Amino acid sequence: MPIDKTIAVLTIAYNEEQYIGACIKQFKGLINKHLVLLSTKPWNGQAYNKDRTEQIARSLSAEVIMQFWQTEHEQRNWGLAYLYNYDYVFIVDADEMYSKLDIEKILE
Repeated sequence: MPIDKTIAVLTIAYNEEQYIGACIKQFKGLINKHLVLLSTKPWNGQAYNKDRTEQIARSLSAEVIMQFWQTEHEQRNWGLAYLYNYDYVFIVDADEMYSKLDIEKILE
């Protein structure tokens, strides 16, 4: 990570229990903050039963904010506005996985 730059990862999520842990772990020690915006309802369709996404993300030291956003772009833009004081924000879906080498290249 560049010493003079602050870098955050923004992950927007809804019931991502099976992916969120690996998503957060892949950036551990390489970024300044991982923010997970966890929607309380899906953008479309029926709500599912609540899963353990919040607990897993918090246990891995990610900041978690829970609320409902009407659309994906509203949720993403809300997160970008929240992270306004970071030099770079990397938007990553919970099921996107990168190699450590690829992450280092992106951060470089």
